Amino acid sequence: MAYARALAAKTEFWRCGRKVAGVLHFCGLGYSRPGGQTSDNFISLDPPTLEPYFRKYVGDAFAPVGLMIDFWADEVPGGTTLKVPVVVINDLDKDWEGSLARPIAAGANVNVIVASKHSQVRVPALGRVVSAFEPKLSAEPGSYTLLACVPGADGEPFTHSVRDFRVPRKPAAGGK
Repeated sequence: MAYARALAAKTEFWRCGRKVAGVLHFCGLGYSRPGGQTSDNFISLDPPTLEPYFRKYVGDAFAPVGLMIDFWADEVPGGTTLKVPVVVINDLDKDWEGSLARPIAAGANVNVIVASKHSQVRVPALGRVVSAFEPKLSAEPGSYTLLACVPGADGEPFTHSVRDFRVPRKPAAGGK
């Protein structure tokens, strides 16, 4: 899962910057181990079946209406207000409009939402829009997940961008 999320974040970065002609995955199929195993993201070649995390995260990074949470910190002090830009791009030849959801979930269970914002976003054909999200973080130490999602183009499933971060414990008074 970590590999798929990291590759998705890097893909989102390059696509949403709108400065490159294309983003290509390094290797579709590569032979690199004795015995004929491949070093790729398929769990089966008959029929071709992608590894589920790769399909889930990297597939969203290549969606025609894509997005990127432009947030890269691993650790954030509790109780602070974050400024989190979310970039939405539209690779379609027609304007796109939809709801942009930006929840923050606590811990490994992304069903526990601790902050959220929804707004309508309109992205022109082949365009890019940045929408700011400024949540105040809980002072509670732990792991958190930033999510951003938009409905897929032409009835496709939702497209997501995901970033994980931690709120560290504060040192005890007089301690380190």
